[in-house]
Amino acid sequence: MKNKILIFGSTGFIGSELIHKLNKLGKFEIITPQIIDGIEEDILSIKSASQFYKRNIKYIINLKVYLSGNSNSNNSKLIESIVNINHNNNCSLIIHFSSMNIYSQSIIENIIDEDALIEVRDNYSNNKKLQEDIFFRFNLNNLIILRLSNVISTNKRNKKNSYFSFIDEIIRNNSKVINIYNNGKECYDFIDIDYLAYCLNMIINFNITGIFNLGSGNVINKIDIINYLSNDTFTLVNLNKTTLNSYILDLTKINNKIELVKFDWKQSLRKIINKNKPL
Repeated sequence: MKNKILIFGSTGFIGSELIHKLNKLGKFEIITPQIIDGIEEDILSIKSASQFYKRNIKYIINLKVYLSGNSNSNNSKLIESIVNINHNNNCSLIIHFSSMNIYSQSIIENIIDEDALIEVRDNYSNNKKLQEDIFFRFNLNNLIILRLSNVISTNKRNKKNSYFSFIDEIIRNNSKVINIYNNGKECYDFIDIDYLAYCLNMIINFNITGIFNLGSGNVINKIDIINYLSNDTFTLVNLNKTTLNSYILDLTKINNKIELVKFDWKQSLRKIINKNKPL
C-alpha cells in the first residue's frame, strides 16, 4: 500500500513540479485540496479541513503561503488546519517549506543564526518567517522546516517556469533594465527540482525532523550571474540618490540563450543533509 501525502500549494511552480517527480517514484499516493479553475481550494476552517480527517494520511507537505489581504489571519488558519489534520491522522511527518532568505547567514554557512536576522525582508520572506513562528507555537515533535534556496527546473518540462524568476527576468525583460542592490553582491544558491524531490524522499525515508537549509551549497553573486549571462561589462548607474546602493543595469546586449553553471546538485544536497543534525 502506498503512503499518502497531502500537499498544500500543489498548483504553484514547486508544488506542481514536485508532484510530478514524486509520482514518478511510484511510492506515494498524492492527495491535494480540490482544484477549481487552476486554483487550489483554501483549507482555512475546521469544516474545510475535516474532509482530510481519518484518511490515513502519513505525510503533510505545506508549500502554501498567503501574501496579501488578511495574510496574518489566513496563515494562522492554514497552519491550525494542518495541525488538526495531523492529529486526526496521526501523521508521521509535517514538512513545511520555508525560505533561506529570512536569515542572512543561512545561505553561506548552512546554519540557523538567529542573530543574523535580516531586518528588512520582502513580502514573501516575511510571511515565511510568520509561518515558522506559528508552527513553533504548537510544539510539534514531527515537524521539519526546510528553508529552501532558489528552486529551478532544468528539464524544460514546464519551460515557462523553468528558471528562477530573477534569471527569467534577465532574459525576458523587454526594457532590458534590471534593478540591482549592494552593487550586485546579493548571494544566490540554486537547487534543481529533481534533487529537491530526491532530498524529500530521503527525509521521508529517515523521518528527519528539525530545521534545515536546503541548497546546492554553491553560492554566487547576482552580478556574477548577470555577467555570465550577458558576456558584457556594464556601468552601474545610481537609480535613486536617496537610496544607498541602489542601481540599474542596462542589459540591452544580453544573450537570448541561457546555459546555467553546472553544479553537482545531488552531491551537494547529500553533504548538507548529512552535515545538519535535528534540533
